[in-house]
Amino acid sequence: MDKGYLIVQTSTTETIFPVSDSTVIVNGDGIDYTYETDRSGKTPKIEIITPDTKNSTEQTAEKGYTSVEVSIFKEGYYKTTVKNVQIFPKETSLLYVNMIPLPENEPEKGLVYDTNSQNL
Repeated sequence: MDKGYLIVQTSTTETIFPVSDSTVIVNGDGIDYTYETDRSGKTPKIEIITPDTKNSTEQTAEKGYTSVEVSIFKEGYYKTTVKNVQIFPKETSLLYVNMIPLPENEPEKGLVYDTNSQNL
Protein backbone atom coordinates (compact mmCIF):
# COMPACT_ATOMS: atom_id res chain seq x y z
CA MET A 1 0.00 0.00 0.00
CA ASP A 2 0.97 3.60 -0.61
CA LYS A 3 -0.45 7.04 0.21
CA GLY A 4 -1.93 9.80 -1.91
CA TYR A 5 -3.40 13.13 -0.89
CA LEU A 6 -6.46 15.27 -1.54
CA ILE A 7 -7.06 18.98 -1.06
CA VAL A 8 -10.58 20.35 -1.60
CA GLN A 9 -10.99 24.05 -2.38
CA THR A 10 -14.41 25.73 -2.35
CA SER A 11 -15.39 29.06 -3.89
CA THR A 12 -18.58 30.80 -4.99
CA THR A 13 -19.54 30.48 -8.64
CA GLU A 14 -20.47 34.10 -9.12
CA THR A 15 -17.70 35.92 -7.28
CA ILE A 16 -14.98 33.29 -6.96
CA PHE A 17 -14.58 34.14 -3.29
CA PRO A 18 -13.54 31.30 -0.96
CA VAL A 19 -16.33 29.58 0.97
CA SER A 20 -14.92 29.12 4.45
CA ASP A 21 -16.33 26.83 7.14
CA SER A 22 -17.81 24.40 4.59
CA THR A 23 -18.11 20.82 5.82
CA VAL A 24 -16.26 18.37 3.57
CA ILE A 25 -16.94 14.63 3.93
CA VAL A 26 -14.67 12.13 2.16
CA ASN A 27 -15.98 8.54 1.87
CA GLY A 28 -14.59 5.43 0.23
CA ASP A 29 -13.59 1.86 0.94
CA GLY A 30 -12.58 2.08 4.61
CA ILE A 31 -12.47 5.89 4.40
CA ASP A 32 -14.75 8.23 6.36
CA TYR A 33 -13.23 11.66 7.04
CA THR A 34 -14.84 15.00 7.90
CA TYR A 35 -13.05 18.34 7.56
CA GLU A 36 -13.88 22.05 7.56
CA THR A 37 -12.53 24.49 4.99
CA ASP A 38 -10.38 27.33 6.28
CA ARG A 39 -10.78 31.02 5.46
CA SER A 40 -9.15 30.44 2.06
CA GLY A 41 -11.82 27.79 1.31
CA LYS A 42 -9.35 24.88 1.51
CA THR A 43 -9.20 21.68 3.51
CA PRO A 44 -5.91 20.54 4.97
CA LYS A 45 -4.00 17.95 2.92
CA ILE A 46 -5.98 14.72 3.44
CA GLU A 47 -3.97 11.49 3.49
CA ILE A 48 -5.63 8.56 1.70
CA ILE A 49 -4.37 4.98 1.38
CA THR A 50 -3.80 4.01 -2.28
CA PRO A 51 -2.58 0.93 -4.13
CA ASP A 52 1.16 0.54 -4.65
CA THR A 53 2.76 2.94 -7.11
CA LYS A 54 3.54 0.08 -9.52
CA ASN A 55 -0.22 -0.46 -10.01
CA SER A 56 -0.54 3.06 -11.41
CA THR A 57 2.45 2.75 -13.75
CA GLU A 58 2.09 -0.84 -14.99
CA GLN A 59 -0.84 -2.73 -16.42
CA THR A 60 -2.19 -4.89 -13.62
CA ALA A 61 -5.59 -6.32 -12.76
CA GLU A 62 -5.86 -3.87 -9.86
CA LYS A 63 -6.64 -0.23 -10.63
CA GLY A 64 -3.80 2.13 -9.82
CA TYR A 65 -5.73 4.63 -7.70
CA THR A 66 -8.27 4.91 -4.91
CA SER A 67 -11.74 6.33 -5.69
CA VAL A 68 -13.50 8.45 -3.10
CA GLU A 69 -16.76 10.37 -2.89
CA VAL A 70 -16.55 13.96 -1.66
CA SER A 71 -19.61 15.83 -0.30
CA ILE A 72 -19.54 19.53 0.56
CA PHE A 73 -22.14 21.27 2.77
CA LYS A 74 -22.58 24.93 3.67
CA GLU A 75 -25.77 26.61 4.84
CA GLY A 76 -27.19 28.78 2.06
CA TYR A 77 -25.58 26.72 -0.74
CA TYR A 78 -26.52 23.60 -2.68
CA LYS A 79 -24.99 20.45 -1.19
CA THR A 80 -22.44 19.24 -3.75
CA THR A 81 -21.27 15.64 -4.15
CA VAL A 82 -18.48 14.54 -6.48
CA LYS A 83 -18.24 10.79 -7.07
CA ASN A 84 -15.20 8.79 -8.22
CA VAL A 85 -12.54 11.33 -7.28
CA GLN A 86 -9.28 9.56 -8.11
CA ILE A 87 -6.39 9.60 -5.64
CA PHE A 88 -3.07 8.37 -7.03
CA PRO A 89 -0.12 7.11 -4.98
CA LYS A 90 2.46 9.76 -4.01
CA GLU A 91 0.40 12.52 -5.71
CA THR A 92 -1.79 15.33 -4.40
CA SER A 93 -5.18 15.62 -6.11
CA LEU A 94 -6.85 19.04 -6.07
CA LEU A 95 -10.64 19.17 -6.21
CA TYR A 96 -12.06 22.62 -6.97
CA VAL A 97 -15.74 22.95 -6.10
CA ASN A 98 -17.87 25.93 -7.12
CA MET A 99 -20.54 26.39 -4.48
CA ILE A 100 -23.89 27.56 -5.87
CA PRO A 101 -26.00 29.76 -3.58
CA LEU A 102 -29.57 28.61 -2.91
CA PRO A 103 -32.28 31.06 -3.93
CA GLU A 104 -33.99 32.71 -0.95
CA ASN A 105 -36.65 30.58 0.76
CA GLU A 106 -35.56 27.56 -1.29
CA PRO A 107 -35.40 24.17 0.50
CA GLU A 108 -31.97 22.59 0.65
CA LYS A 109 -31.10 20.71 -2.54
CA GLY A 110 -28.10 18.77 -3.75
CA LEU A 111 -25.98 18.49 -6.87
CA VAL A 112 -24.15 15.29 -7.84
CA TYR A 113 -21.23 15.04 -10.26
CA ASP A 114 -19.76 11.71 -11.34
CA THR A 115 -16.23 11.90 -12.73
CA ASN A 116 -16.48 8.30 -14.04
CA SER A 117 -13.61 6.01 -13.15
CA GLN A 118 -11.01 5.31 -15.82
CA ASN A 119 -9.19 2.25 -17.05
CA LEU A 120 -5.56 3.29 -16.79
